[in-house]
Amino acid sequence: MSEQHFNALPAGYQLQEYTVKSVLGHGGFGITYLAGDNNLGKDVAIKEYLPAEFAVRHSDSRVQPRSTADNDDYEWGLDRFMKEAQTLGLFRHTNIVPVYRAFKGNGTAYMVMEYQRGQPLSDLFRKHRDEFTEEDLLNLILPMLDGLGVVHKAGYLHRDLKPGNIFIREDGSPVLLDFGAARNAVGRKSKNLTSIVTPGYAPLEQYFADGNQGPWTDIYAMASILYQAVAGRIPPEAPARVKRDPITPAVEAGRGRFSETFLAAIDTALAVEEEHRPQNVEQWRAMLLGQEVPEAAPAREAASVRASNTILAGHAQAPGKAPASMAGSASMRFPTIGREDAMAHTRRGGGAGRIAALVIGGVVLLAASGVGAYIALNPDHGLFGTASNNRGSNTSQTSSDADKRRAEEEARRRTDEEAKRRAEEDKRRAEEDQRRADEEKRRADEEKRKAEAEAKRKADEAKRRAEEDAKRREEEAKRPSTDEERRRAEEERRKEEAKRAEEEKRKEEARRAEEDARRRDEEARRREDEKRRAEEQKRREQEEARRREEEEKEKRKAATLVSCDYSVLKSVFADETDCYYLQHTMKFTLDQARVGGPANTWRNSRSGAFGTIRIIATVPSSDGSPCRRFQETATINGRTHTGTGTACFRNSAWQVVG
Repeated sequence: MSEQHFNALPAGYQLQEYTVKSVLGHGGFGITYLAGDNNLGKDVAIKEYLPAEFAVRHSDSRVQPRSTADNDDYEWGLDRFMKEAQTLGLFRHTNIVPVYRAFKGNGTAYMVMEYQRGQPLSDLFRKHRDEFTEEDLLNLILPMLDGLGVVHKAGYLHRDLKPGNIFIREDGSPVLLDFGAARNAVGRKSKNLTSIVTPGYAPLEQYFADGNQGPWTDIYAMASILYQAVAGRIPPEAPARVKRDPITPAVEAGRGRFSETFLAAIDTALAVEEEHRPQNVEQWRAMLLGQEVPEAAPAREAASVRASNTILAGHAQAPGKAPASMAGSASMRFPTIGREDAMAHTRRGGGAGRIAALVIGGVVLLAASGVGAYIALNPDHGLFGTASNNRGSNTSQTSSDADKRRAEEEARRRTDEEAKRRAEEDKRRAEEDQRRADEEKRRADEEKRKAEAEAKRKADEAKRRAEEDAKRREEEAKRPSTDEERRRAEEERRKEEAKRAEEEKRKEEARRAEEDARRRDEEARRREDEKRRAEEQKRREQEEARRREEEEKEKRKAATLVSCDYSVLKSVFADETDCYYLQHTMKFTLDQARVGGPANTWRNSRSGAFGTIRIIATVPSSDGSPCRRFQETATINGRTHTGTGTACFRNSAWQVVG
């Protein structure tokens, strides 16, 4: 379901060649729309620069600073927005949302991005609670670290990483969304533009305008996402961890379900002090996989990702203790995984398949049902249970030579995978180029065919005209030379032309007459159909009226049914005249007293009712008076009623006693 925002452009708004469809999401610095590309016929996501704190949209759709005091900050942010779009447009990474173009308009700027289909990681966390394994999480985190590495090497930070800004495509691959919080890491202009904080995911340095931010800032947020998957809850806010850290270390929260190396790498990246965290994604990737950890350059500059030498990292800290500084650390070993899966996570790809199945099972369109990647999880609620994981966390010490050998193997593997990825990308591009070439060739062939057909048509037309001219000249040569003969010939020609014109006129009039007749026939058929339908409707209405009248008549008859004194049948007679005929027939039958004899019949021609009375037995009474047992039938309004009763002769009259 698409979101609504009072500052948003309305649905249907034309923004150059794009048509706004709905709002996908909004934040402190802008609004993201689902829009249609009118030229290419596909959906795109468009982000609009609109810092709500010091800018507002006016009724003419233009965005302006709230006051003159906000002009400098607004223009500075607008310039950074455009430069950021230009830089992000250079990124070509499968795990970074592609940026197509950027342009200015309505007093602000817009960034056009690829519209992703799938669902946010926050939805998967909420729906599938304890189904994630270490392999699943590594298959999610490692591709995103590759994407972050590209961003960091360009001198940029994301600075708003959270499950809602990580989108899982339908094939299970992750993609980083919403770089609206990404700002060039060199220099700062305004606290309002640089301090973007999502509690639980933002490290301490993001709470201060002059905080020392760098790749370690995004690594903290990524570690918070992994912690949420392991512990089932978001870490406490960074300021609350400064004096008395209330966090339960990941090595305790995930013990028995995840390897110690994996959990220790999460704890290291969640260090409150930035110098105690991995300084770049290469270091943290090595920690997660239990490999040799590249050394960070000693000078910690936020504007660049330094080249590094290789060292051995230290052991995982005890729960609750901060790790040693990662910037220029001594030669120590990071705990390794006593299993082959350290380098097999990304080879097997099983986790991505499982995650793809989860995504396809509950897929939503970014805005199609309209849901964007702007979903925030409630930090007060845990997400996962404590289901046990059968995978062990056997760790062991290995020699430096073994570590180097694994590092070399991993380097070769990554080189091979990168070469394979590039080869596949080159193949895909070659196939795309071939498809385009085939399409161009098809178009060229079509154009050639059309040109040849047109040339043939023109040649045939020229030949026909030449033949007609030759024939005309031949005829002119044969014409008589005398004026009279030429006059007669001209007259004949005019008559022939007039005859042809008259013939054409007659044909046209006949065609029009035929067309008029056809239209009249169609109109007549249409009127006949309408008449037939009207008659059918009238007939149905009449039948319905008769049916209702009959029902009403039956109801009236039923409502007026009466009872007769001499009858054991109650409330079945049409009117009092039925009682008259019944009474006479009843008295006659009782006086006759012929047991087993034929029934006597009564009939009322006025109401159409009739019935019979027959003596079935003679019985004595207690007082000695004669009694007769009789059977009675009555057919009223087409329905026959039957009953039996007893009549006794008392006080010189017959009385029905039961």
